[in-house]
Amino acid sequence: MDSLPRVHSAPDGKILVARLNGKVAGCVMMQRIDGHTCEMKRMFISPEGRGLGLGRRLAETIVRLSAERATPPCGWIPAATTMRR
Repeated sequence: MDSLPRVHSAPDGKILVARLNGKVAGCVMMQRIDGHTCEMKRMFISPEGRGLGLGRRLAETIVRLSAERATPPCGWIPAATTMRR
């Protein structure tokens, strides 16, 4: 757990946190695998945040932000863009 912020923070990663009523309700992380590939990792949604679309919004946002800010642009491995239900 101690390595999560180091591995998933800028410049080679991103961490997004969702809050619900001021409390953390979810998070998702992205990590660059190589010069052309990123992987979405470590998505967590609290029981209180489930069923509200937080997971989908976090996933869509981290993919969009990573594509906008990555240099070079980050391609996504197919499994990282498939939502589980």
